[in-house]
Amino acid sequence: MRRASRFHGVIHRCIDRIVSRISGVSSTNRFPIVEGIESRQYLANVTQSIFDTNSTQQQLRFDFSEDVSSTFDIGDFVLRNGTTASNVTSTVYGTPGTSATLRFSTTPNGMLPDGEYLATLFGGTTGRPVSTDHEFDFFFLNADFNRDRAVNFDDLLILTQNYGSSGKTFSQGDANYDGAVNFDDLLILAQKYSTSLSQPPTSFTQLIADAASAHSINLSWGNIPSSTTWTDLRIYRSTNGSDFDQIDSMTYSQWQSAGFGSTGFTSWSESGLAESTKYWYRVRAWNSGTSSFVSTTNKEWAVTVLPAPTNPFITTGGGDGSTVTLNWTRNSVSESGFTIEVNKPTGTEYVDVAPGSTSKEISGLPLDGVTTFRVRAYSSNNVSAFTQWKAYFPGTTAPYGLTGTPSNNGLLLQWNGSGTNIDYFVIQRR
Repeated sequence: MRRASRFHGVIHRCIDRIVSRISGVSSTNRFPIVEGIESRQYLANVTQSIFDTNSTQQQLRFDFSEDVSSTFDIGDFVLRNGTTASNVTSTVYGTPGTSATLRFSTTPNGMLPDGEYLATLFGGTTGRPVSTDHEFDFFFLNADFNRDRAVNFDDLLILTQNYGSSGKTFSQGDANYDGAVNFDDLLILAQKYSTSLSQPPTSFTQLIADAASAHSINLSWGNIPSSTTWTDLRIYRSTNGSDFDQIDSMTYSQWQSAGFGSTGFTSWSESGLAESTKYWYRVRAWNSGTSSFVSTTNKEWAVTVLPAPTNPFITTGGGDGSTVTLNWTRNSVSESGFTIEVNKPTGTEYVDVAPGSTSKEISGLPLDGVTTFRVRAYSSNNVSAFTQWKAYFPGTTAPYGLTGTPSNNGLLLQWNGSGTNIDYFVIQRR
């Protein structure tokens, strides 16, 4: 991974100070935040974004942490159809307060064309409603009444169950938003039948997020678009996989001055995160001159800040070799427990262990063949990575129960110990 020495000068040293002002999270980024962020004021935050298909007309709703009636402006909002690479004109419906509703009056029946959408609410400067840029992804496919991204028999079944009824919504088969389910809706479904909406393409490759510790994440990516397609590179974070807030950015000139060129590989890290919390990250190229994004991202990369246990090793306690203790180093502090995967010659078993544990005795192991173990931590809704495998060979277990009986002017030695991995025993006399 390339790193420019000059990248670690003043720019690199001010990252933590700047980011802590924005989000209360410390970063050790490989590039600076865009100029002007230090002067941003703390305003409202978006608490929820909803694409509502079941109102009398399609609408987007943003819920805020406080009243934005004096700052919300439609000019701070852009809705982009990523499938057709075009912007959609939106209008404010009602009076903004602790929420704001947007509708699409310039489209037929106020309905969006089919496609993948990115709604962006710009923030971060005086007079804007939110403290940082906020993104929300959603899709629309007409006649996809169950919202599974495909028009098929399931949607036809929904329509037929409500056929001839009034006062119905989109999810009940009203494809044209006229309040009734009738032949017009059936015709729309017939035209859309067997169509589906695929995920948008990914412009960035090798986007990887890894938990570096209990409270930090490393993000890396490659295949940056050329300078003719983007002016800003932005990083966004989400805690639910759909609502993304911008947490860092970098201009193309800063990218070049860092020594990465136009198609290099870079990395970014963030600390001060909550343990056992799942975060989604994305990197997006942005054309600030046209206020539109010019690339989609691989937003499937999500990472849980729940570090895996390390340093597994096996200790034996004598006996016939069917019982061992698996030990490990605990690196998390708020796990709900640990799970040990035990691969025996006869099959796989899983053993749950209490939180805070660093070892577990496991019995009932077969004496023939090899048994392997690995362990991972888990919380209420997340799991860490597994440790590496550790193998146990029963044949290497020490014999036990040694007895000696005089016999024919000699001594008969007897002991317990068996296994397919035993080649021979060694007897010593002093």
